[in-house]
Order: sequence, then C-alpha cells, then structure tokens
Amino acid sequence: MLWWNVKRLNSANERAAISAAERLDASKEPRAVDALIRATASKSSKLRKAAVIALREIGDARAYESFMVRLNDEERDGQVEAIKSIGKLRDERAIGPLMLLLKDFACTDIPGGYRAG
Repeated sequence: MLWWNVKRLNSANERAAISAAERLDASKEPRAVDALIRATASKSSKLRKAAVIALREIGDARAYESFMVRLNDEERDGQVEAIKSIGKLRDERAIGPLMLLLKDFACTDIPGGYRAG
C-alpha cells in the first residue's frame, strides 16, 4: 500500500499524515523517499519529525539536504532527529555545520554530548 501511504502524507489530517510516515518508516521502502523528503518541509513539526525518522531508517543519501535544512528546525526535537539522521548517513559534508550547531546544544540535549567551549 505504498501509494496509499504516500498519498496520505499530504493529508490535511495531521494524525493521518504522521501515521503514513510511520508506516513508510516501517516498510523501509526506497520508492517513498521523494514523498518523505517533501514531508520534511511540512508546517507540522510532528510530521517533519516523522518524515526525518522514516528517511533515516530507509537510509537513502538523497535525504541529506533535507536533513541539513532540518538542522535549523524551530523545534529542538526536529534538530536532534536531523542530527541522528545525518550521523547514520556518515556524510562528511555535514561535519562543519554540525560543529557549528553543537555550540548551541547543552550536554543534556544529546546523549554523550558535551558543551563546546
């Protein structure tokens, strides 16, 4: 039911859209990547977060730019999920932006994290 979940990502019903992202996460279906990337730009912080998590689980490098944009998410949870996702991709282009962002995080925000001087 890939097509159905992709369609539901655009639902005006936030719960339905989040549920669709979670189902796509569980399916780890690479054909859903483009739709999930679009969902990372949603007005709903909960949908953005669910889409980032789904993309992380799929592990497709096409999501890199979306993860980088989410580093500036207005919600801290969204930023943390983006950091985890970038880490899973192991893309060296992210090192500089991540180091800059690290200065904004307290040691309690990221397990094993530290406060940069």
